[in-house]
Amino acid sequence: MQTQSFTVGPLRGMDQRWKPSPDTGRRVRDLTWDGRDGWKTAGGYRRIVLGPESTPGNYTNPYTGRGSVIALNFFSQHNGGRAFLVYETDLGELWYFNGSNRATNYRSSLSFIDGTSVTGRAVLATPWQRTQGCTWAGRLYLVNGYDTPLVFDGDKVERAGFDIPPPAPQVFALGNRQPQSGFHMTPQRAVVYSTSTAPQYYYKLDIGLGPVLDTSSDKQKCGYRYKVSFVNERGQESPASAVSGLAQFLNEGGDDAGSGATPVGITLPLGGSHVVARRIYRTQNVYDASGNLLTLGYGDTFYFHSEIQDNVTTLFQDVLPDSFLGGALDESAFGLWPDGTKYLASFKDTLFVAGGTANEVRFSAPRFPEIFPPDNVIDVGDSDLGPVTGLYAARNAVVVFKQRGVYLIKGDPVNGFFAITLTKDVGCQSPNSIIELPNVGLCFLGDDGVYALRGSLENEGVATQVIPLGTPIPDLFARINRSALPNVCAATYHRDKEAWWVVPTLGYEYPNLVLVYHYEIGAWSFREDFPALCLLETSDKRGYLLFGSYDSKSAGIHVYSRGWEDKNGTAIQPLFESNPLDMGLLYRSFQPRHAMVYAVGYGDNNLTLNYTVNRSIDDVRTAAQELEQQYPHDLFPVYNDSTWGTSRWARQRQVIVRFDLNTQQQGPVHELSLTVAPASRNVHIFGYDLEAAVDEQRNIKPLSTPVGVSQR
Repeated sequence: MQTQSFTVGPLRGMDQRWKPSPDTGRRVRDLTWDGRDGWKTAGGYRRIVLGPESTPGNYTNPYTGRGSVIALNFFSQHNGGRAFLVYETDLGELWYFNGSNRATNYRSSLSFIDGTSVTGRAVLATPWQRTQGCTWAGRLYLVNGYDTPLVFDGDKVERAGFDIPPPAPQVFALGNRQPQSGFHMTPQRAVVYSTSTAPQYYYKLDIGLGPVLDTSSDKQKCGYRYKVSFVNERGQESPASAVSGLAQFLNEGGDDAGSGATPVGITLPLGGSHVVARRIYRTQNVYDASGNLLTLGYGDTFYFHSEIQDNVTTLFQDVLPDSFLGGALDESAFGLWPDGTKYLASFKDTLFVAGGTANEVRFSAPRFPEIFPPDNVIDVGDSDLGPVTGLYAARNAVVVFKQRGVYLIKGDPVNGFFAITLTKDVGCQSPNSIIELPNVGLCFLGDDGVYALRGSLENEGVATQVIPLGTPIPDLFARINRSALPNVCAATYHRDKEAWWVVPTLGYEYPNLVLVYHYEIGAWSFREDFPALCLLETSDKRGYLLFGSYDSKSAGIHVYSRGWEDKNGTAIQPLFESNPLDMGLLYRSFQPRHAMVYAVGYGDNNLTLNYTVNRSIDDVRTAAQELEQQYPHDLFPVYNDSTWGTSRWARQRQVIVRFDLNTQQQGPVHELSLTVAPASRNVHIFGYDLEAAVDEQRNIKPLSTPVGVSQR
């Protein structure tokens, strides 16, 4: 039988279809693709804070007994000068981690201005979206659909927006004053008359509401109504209160010793701890010169009066003439924070929110993320497609996800926003699975796989469409527990050019399997033993990949790195199992002889190989063959044994590791699958050659060939 050599490489990711490409793998575990077109050992993880060292090399976990981390949010201020990692635990508490003082304080409680910590937040026993965050102008907004929406400014946390308008103010006329000697406490003008003995002071109320009437026979009926609004320290204003009662009075004229204008007293409502100021609005005089009521619309127009820059004052005296009032109040420009908000997205100076019982998306006033006018509503889709399950702000659209359906909100604050339907065939039930990949698009986990949204951004010359990315790995997606899809979390790890989706498998509520998409080559692999319930990549220059653990044995927040040798005590187990290789025809037999694996030399760190034939579930060898990742005649220096100045120092280079294959006891071999793994941890492979005896062993005559006399 003729021996031939077949080259397979460069290697690609997993493909679980029936007829895959020879360079793909059936299983690719704990490996990451690198820019030199090879697969090398993936990383592990450690806590971001190890804790105090109890014994040499052993550290006490400071997160033990303090709840599982169920949500993570990262934001920074002053161009990255201050960075915060805000997280929530299943005890209903909000904390933040400041890396600049982690040695002395591994966590700090999010607290209100009075020092009260944020506790008692809702935590559902069933899979849910958990707390969602959105950054805006150096602040972090936090919502979960059940508790008060919060905003964190790096020092304290406050309520975001307003849930109810202020109560109506109480008003009353103070009346006309009679002339008196001496000084008076109300705002008046002093008129001085000289006498031979001493000056005598009289007072005339010419500072007040209504006209000043100097003639004793003149009378003017006056009436005013008021409204009040609250203002928080970020300049966000609540809707105005209900209108006050009518403060009415009669101005009567007189001489310098008589009466004139009339002040009005206002009892102001007080707001909560998040209120720092109150604004007063007032009508003009609702009566004409004849004492008749003006038109109803005239009496319902309120004008800006003044701002009381505290939340303490309860009594205010109004003496401002109508001509000094400010602009008219447009009550349609103000609104309360929407109830039940679960999702946030910032787009074109506008904050979009969704998640309530209504089938809609609400958006704020431009540059005022806590003011939601009642008319700023966009209906999305049909109610039978399920509720809104996620929002994501792309460059030129807000992408709205429903359980079955994807919609785009486009436009701008000046010309208005509008929604268009992208698809009703695919949806998303995992709001934390929505991530954006370079040169791929916006990706999300649907019911049956990962999808990419391409062409949703304007002026790209690409038709808007939803493309499945998970087609090569149907078996892995079939293992996902779909009843726990809201628990899925995802992140883009730019350093290794990977996208992670951590999913729960059948029988598990919490995620326990990592599906890794290597977006530069469009390949898939998987990893295990990452107990992540929340996942993020820090948006600063460091680009750390962090996750919050639900496992009490690995409590806390962890950072992923290829520098860690294990997964917090669990071994990293790199493995590349090739897909079954045939010789072009499925029922064409061959005899494999050798496998030459192309790898980066790791010296005396052994590389192992085993193999199966004809898609058998059993390996041919009872124990995998092990060989060093170096040439026998050119040995590499050994770590911890080499001596500076005397030992040779090798550079990283390619080696060929030759394994023998023997399938004599397996019968006819139609397909061969190789499994390559390091004996310890270090491996970096990028292809292999397969030597096999192929083609006919002898000339075989068909039985139908006629047999002549000379051949008898």
